[in-house]
Amino acid sequence: MDERSVQIIPATGKSAAFWMREIRCRSANGHQAGILTTRQDLPLEVIAERMFQRWRQENFFKYMQAEFNSDHSSTYATELADPQRSVPNPEPWLRRREKAFLACFAVQKAIKNRGCQHPVFGVSLHA
Repeated sequence: MDERSVQIIPATGKSAAFWMREIRCRSANGHQAGILTTRQDLPLEVIAERMFQRWRQENFFKYMQAEFNSDHSSTYATELADPQRSVPNPEPWLRRREKAFLACFAVQKAIKNRGCQHPVFGVSLHA
C-alpha cells in the first residue's frame, strides 16, 4: 500500500481549501484500488480495511437486489414458521461432496505415490 496527501483548492474560491489523502492498494495479481479520504488521523491499513468492508457490503446488496429483487425491507414484522413446510435434506448433498473430495484427494495421493490403486474407481493410476 502507498499513500499521498494533496491539498484541494476549490476553483470558485468560495470555500476553504482542504487536504485529501489518496491510498493505493495493489493485490498480488496486480489489480490496483484507489481510496480517497479526508481522514488524516487513521493509519492507512485501517482506512483500507474499512473501505474493503464497505465494498463487500455494497456487492452483497447489489447481488441481493439483482437476484431477489430486494432493494428494501417491505416490513419488519415477523411470522411463525410453518412446521409442515417441506425442507430439503442437505445430508445427501454433503455426502456426495465429501465423496468427491475424498476421491480427488485419493487421486492426488496416488499420483504422488505413483502406481497406487484408486480406492473409489478401482483403476490403477500410473504417472
